[in-house]
Amino acid sequence: MNPSKDTIYVDPEDEITSLIDKVQSSEQKIVALVLPKRMTVLQSVVNMRLLKKAADDASKRLVLITSEASLLPLAGVAGVHIARNLTSKPSIPPSPVDGSSAINESDPVVEQGETDDTPVDKAAAVGALAAASDDTETVELDDVEPPIADKAKKSKVAGAKSKKDKKLLVPNFDKFRLWLLIGALALIGLIVFLIFAIFILPKATVTLTTETIPVNATLTATTSGQAKEVDEAKNILPAAVKDLKQATSEKAAATGQKDVGTKASGVVTITNCTDNGVAIPAGTGISKDGLTFLTTETVNLDEGEFTSGGVCQNNGDHVETVDVIAQTPGDKFNVAPVSGYQVAGAAGDVRASGGQMSGGVSKVIRVATDQDVDGAKQKIATKTANSAEDFYKQLESTGSVVLRETGTNSDPKVIITPGVGQEATEITVTQEVTYSVMTVAKDDLTKLLTNALKKEINTKTQELSPGDVLEKATLRLSDRKSPTDATLTVDKSTIARPIIDTESLKREVVGMKSGEVKGLLNNRPGIKQVDVKFSPFWVSNTPKKTDKITVNVNTGN
Repeated sequence: MNPSKDTIYVDPEDEITSLIDKVQSSEQKIVALVLPKRMTVLQSVVNMRLLKKAADDASKRLVLITSEASLLPLAGVAGVHIARNLTSKPSIPPSPVDGSSAINESDPVVEQGETDDTPVDKAAAVGALAAASDDTETVELDDVEPPIADKAKKSKVAGAKSKKDKKLLVPNFDKFRLWLLIGALALIGLIVFLIFAIFILPKATVTLTTETIPVNATLTATTSGQAKEVDEAKNILPAAVKDLKQATSEKAAATGQKDVGTKASGVVTITNCTDNGVAIPAGTGISKDGLTFLTTETVNLDEGEFTSGGVCQNNGDHVETVDVIAQTPGDKFNVAPVSGYQVAGAAGDVRASGGQMSGGVSKVIRVATDQDVDGAKQKIATKTANSAEDFYKQLESTGSVVLRETGTNSDPKVIITPGVGQEATEITVTQEVTYSVMTVAKDDLTKLLTNALKKEINTKTQELSPGDVLEKATLRLSDRKSPTDATLTVDKSTIARPIIDTESLKREVVGMKSGEVKGLLNNRPGIKQVDVKFSPFWVSNTPKKTDKITVNVNTGN
């Protein structure tokens, strides 16, 4: 079998990495690199050895085709075969170190089909270096055409001579396709832009400032709770009373204290030292040192009895013992026998002395007080301060006109849980109030007021200024016979302007320049000023389509 071989033409700009890649990527056993003149990358012994090692690692037999004298000693040091041309016998040039064999131009060319059984030496053909069996083969390097690309293999053409001094220029089809794609996208983008610029983006805005006249009207209408719909001929408005029942709660801490223990009890002796009989009713307070005991029964005492010396005696019908009980529970009423009690309501010298008081036990609990309730009520009042107005605004948001002067609210109903004086750590105070107000439908009142205003203008050539006709109108209610039946008076001041048919105007100004639009409209009755704006900046005429033209009508002063 003939040994496989490949001829690769090298560019002057190739780097050592590129040469190594070309050698390693070749699919042939013998690789002949045809070097151009002044191949500077191989002027380094390091690069030469790197190239030789790469070929050896890839099991390739490398031959450099060159006549550059400066490369011979470097190839000799690296052990790389050199041939002057594709028809010359390859050999390793002499090394400057050992002076090995030099290239002899008179060496015979090994033709295809010849064999050589001699051992491989420096004068052997390249085919002998790549022999895969005992049958060696001479390498022919002149049967290959120059490559179309650096890595493409060449077909063999017998007798053809390669041209070493010429390099084929191959078009870069990838770059060509890229530029072709970019050009196509640019063309599409230009077409899309032109469509937008000519047909979609152009717009025009024509702003008209018109003359106005003031209009004043007074509407007198009757409200009725029985009417089902507005009567435009008689100016009758259906009316209704709207109610809102609102319950607002607020919590408050219970701050009072109450002793719910047992009450002390005992007896008290009462002595009447006056000249008249005395009746001491049950429940009379007997007090000393801030402690009060209450009698449990009525005591009737005769006039006082005295000794000859005028001293009130300690026994007799003017002296009586009565049971008493402490006014409030607590162990502080457990006191020892003491005299000098004061008898509530007794006139003159009525004396009382008490025995041992006992049985009082203290048990203090927390209870709600009137002050706690008042604090909760104050919070509720703050929270509900705007409740009526919020109710009115809610009605207005649903299409009603609220006659605020008819608004009322019921007396608040207060519920306290638990009650004052009852045991609790917290109380809840709830206040219930009902708000009421008279209303009419906004659409109904607007209809009647608009009719009254239109009577003051020429509706064929003028129109009322747009907007809420009830805005800033003054409403007064009088002669109210029932919650819904009354007389309503409405005063309104507004302005009227000329009627402008904007759709017709758009058709008139199609395709005009700014000056032409102004010249057409400035002299029309009722128009004071005309402003025209185009967009984008390159547009100078109104668009052909009326939906691209906007006409704004402003009311002048």
